[in-house]
Amino acid sequence: MASQPNKPKFESYGDLLASGLQPVASPAPMINGQPARPIPAPPVSSMNRVLVGTLPSEMQLDADFAENQYNGQVPVYRLMPPAASGKAANNAVAQAVTQTIVQQGASGATLETNGIPNSKQTILNLQSGANIELTPDSNGNVRIDAGVTAGFTLLPEGTATASQNFNSNPLTIEASYWNGSAAAIDEWQIQLFPGANPLSSGTDLEINHNTLNGAGRFHINSDMLIGPPLSATSTQNSNSFAWDCEGSYWDGTQTQFAIWEQALGIEPASGDVGLNARLSIYPLFTGAVGTGDIAIGGTGVNPLQGYPVAHSYWILKAFPVSDGHTATLQHTAFTADRTFTFPDATGTLATLQNPQTFSGRQTFGGLVNETLANVSVAAGGTINNLAIPSNSVVFLTGSPVGAITLTGMVAGAAGDIVTICNDTSTGVLITLAQENGGSLAANRFRANSTAQFVLNGNLGSATCYYDGNRWDVISISPNAGQFAASDLTNGTSGTGAVVLATSPTFVTGMTTPVLISASANPATVGVVELAVADVISWRNNANSGNLRLGVDVGDNLELVGGFNGINLKGNNLSQVTNVQSNSANIAHSGFVEMAASDAIAWRNAANSADLLLAKDASDRLTFGGNTVAAPVYNAAGTLQNAVHVVQDTVTLVGGTATITLTGSAAFTSATSYTCTANDQTAANPVKVTQTSGSSITFDGTGTDVIRFIAIGN
Repeated sequence: MASQPNKPKFESYGDLLASGLQPVASPAPMINGQPARPIPAPPVSSMNRVLVGTLPSEMQLDADFAENQYNGQVPVYRLMPPAASGKAANNAVAQAVTQTIVQQGASGATLETNGIPNSKQTILNLQSGANIELTPDSNGNVRIDAGVTAGFTLLPEGTATASQNFNSNPLTIEASYWNGSAAAIDEWQIQLFPGANPLSSGTDLEINHNTLNGAGRFHINSDMLIGPPLSATSTQNSNSFAWDCEGSYWDGTQTQFAIWEQALGIEPASGDVGLNARLSIYPLFTGAVGTGDIAIGGTGVNPLQGYPVAHSYWILKAFPVSDGHTATLQHTAFTADRTFTFPDATGTLATLQNPQTFSGRQTFGGLVNETLANVSVAAGGTINNLAIPSNSVVFLTGSPVGAITLTGMVAGAAGDIVTICNDTSTGVLITLAQENGGSLAANRFRANSTAQFVLNGNLGSATCYYDGNRWDVISISPNAGQFAASDLTNGTSGTGAVVLATSPTFVTGMTTPVLISASANPATVGVVELAVADVISWRNNANSGNLRLGVDVGDNLELVGGFNGINLKGNNLSQVTNVQSNSANIAHSGFVEMAASDAIAWRNAANSADLLLAKDASDRLTFGGNTVAAPVYNAAGTLQNAVHVVQDTVTLVGGTATITLTGSAAFTSATSYTCTANDQTAANPVKVTQTSGSSITFDGTGTDVIRFIAIGN
């Protein structure tokens, strides 16, 4: 504000006293010939009359005695600058303090910036100071420029002590709006709160919208980076600072806060081996711990209380977690973009690693399966148009007396799949009759075979697919049941394997392509397929014991129970109860009658291959592909059991050589076998020394080749 002409300028009360001027009482004003009522001086106030706010403690208002004594009437107040400081920034602020001049009844006063009259006289007279430049524009705005060595500083409300920290003074930004009846102030404020210790507990810079219950938006029209508190070094990595969203709730006695915090975590703590950057989003509660979830999508605005009115598209239940485990969504090496669509139903998602229990109708790759159902067939006999649930596994139950013929099932929708199982308590046979006229055409069975399908007891089953016209039998398991001997009558025939629950007696023989032992791990080829522990037994001539043929632990054919060997003779035996091979040109005698190419097989002890007892083209008995050896006796005529033969050659070195027998070639001891040898190179003598059951030494001439053979047990 420019000074009035011809008027001395006093900067302080001391200047006034030094001038020698004395206060002079002004004549009392007159109104209508009467003395006017004196106007009292306004009290000294700590309020900033222009900014309408409390002044900081280091600033104060004082009566301008110089102006008061010179002009009279109403005292003029001014904003006193802070005391000089040793800090350049504080001095700059002191020089730039706003001076407010309010004068009643004066004329010719103007508002200026740096001595230049403002185009709008409502703007304060701002003073430039050290490193701060104030520049007005034609619209009454003021630009504040800080020098390169100083910035714009908002000082704290006080200097911290051992018992108290001080916040910064607030930076307030105001706008004026019409509230419907009068002008009102919209206010944003920026202020720094240091907390207990900024180095350990952190500090808060708050940007607050102070208008009561007013909505506000803080726009950032550029990228925003939440950085780390420090840069990584060779010994440590650093996470980011957190970005928090805070809400407030009342716990019954006081205000509490709930926070969702978002921050970037870096693993490992140092270096980049196995480097992973994880964005963590998690809730924090200052009071009682509640639940937390993350809602994604939907529409609407964020209200003052509660959720947005519109429904969210996705809600992720994220808190609390009680099991201490993490659920991970893993992106695998896809070969194209993939879309995963969730069904319109509530339930638990299944995984491939664990068995699942499904309820309701389920579709898997176009195949539908739904329920388990029990359907009674207790009446037995012929059953037409059996009613069943669609897309189900049907257990045919009840206690029918005789066999059942099922001619059809009530038609389902095209694509339905039904599995029917014989679960009758009496184990009767259930025959699926194809194209039987007892059922409606659309309910009948059809298959690619002319055979009638039979479901044995104990869950014999068939799977049927409805093609819109017929039930197609696509698979059948008739051998799941067992037959008793009484189930088989003379002339019984059919297809598929038959499992015998008892031991029947065949009066006239049985024709079959294969007989399979009921023991675990039977042989997989041959007319008679036996497990490794199975034996074939004969009664001896004295009717005092059994003669058994089996396999020992070394996968050797073993004759047990007094066998005197195997004597193959061409005598024709009498026809007895027998088992005949289904091959052409079978033998005409014996209990087991087989063709030339048939064999009896055992599973080896390692369960890795079959051991075949057969004959070769020279009609010699073979076992495991090897010709069965003739019986071996000692001089007393005693049969030598478990005998084997080893034959090979060895080359002498310096007139001697020792061979080591390993595995099945080894004998029991040095005396349980006999080894003979001859020199194949020349007519030279050879000495054989049986050192042990697994070591033989040959002594002869030079480097001659020695052929040897050893036999024994």
